[in-house]
Amino acid sequence: ALVLKQTYGSNASEVIAEVKTKLEDLKKSFPPGMKYEISYDVSNFLDASIENVLHTLRDAFILVALATTAEIKAQTLKIAYINTQDLIYALPEVKAANDSLQAAKAKIEGKIKGMVDELRLKAVNLEKRKSEIAPVQYDKEVQLLQAEEKKIAEFEQLGQQELTIKSEGLFDPIQSRVNLIIKEVAAEEGYAYVIDGSQGTILYADPSTNIIEKVKAKLQKK
Repeated sequence: ALVLKQTYGSNASEVIAEVKTKLEDLKKSFPPGMKYEISYDVSNFLDASIENVLHTLRDAFILVALATTAEIKAQTLKIAYINTQDLIYALPEVKAANDSLQAAKAKIEGKIKGMVDELRLKAVNLEKRKSEIAPVQYDKEVQLLQAEEKKIAEFEQLGQQELTIKSEGLFDPIQSRVNLIIKEVAAEEGYAYVIDGSQGTILYADPSTNIIEKVKAKLQKK
C-alpha cells in the first residue's frame, strides 16, 4: 500500500489529478496482470463547492408567475424583471450562511485529514516492523488498517450528508423569504409576471420594470 500526502501550499485537486494521470502513464509499463487500485480518494469531497449551493438557489428563481389582486386585461399585462443572481450575492445573510457552511466544511475536512495522517503513520510503522513480526501478525494488523480506512470513508460520507442538511437549513429559509418578497413587490406594483434576467438573454427591458431595488428595500425592512 502507498499513501500520498499533500505538501503544504499545494492545490489538493491539482495534486490528485496529476497523481491519477501519472498512474495511468505508469500502468502502460506494468507487467501482464498487474493493476493499481485507489482505495481512498478525497477528490469527490474536495470538489464539493459552496458555489453549487448558490447556483441552485439562483436557479430557483428562473420564473415567478404572479397573479395580481386586480383584474388585468391581456393588452395591459405588466411584466417585470429581476436579476436574482445579483440579488442573492448582495444579501448579507447569504454571505453569513456561506461562511457558516465553509466553516463546517473546513472542520470536517480537518478531521478527515487527521484521520488519514494517523492511518498513514500506522501504515509506515507497520512496514518498518514487517521483518520483525510474524506473517500472521502482519496480516492481522493490515486488516486493522483496512478497517480504519473503511471508517474514514464512512466518516466522509456522513460529512457530506451533514453539509447537505446544514446547507438546506441555512439557504431554504432565505429562498422562501426572497420568493415571498418578490411576490409582494409584484402584487403591490401590479405585475402579473416577474422574469429572471440572470437566465437566458433579454435584448431589452425598460429599466423602470426592474424591481431589484424595491425587493432589496423590502428585504431590509423585514
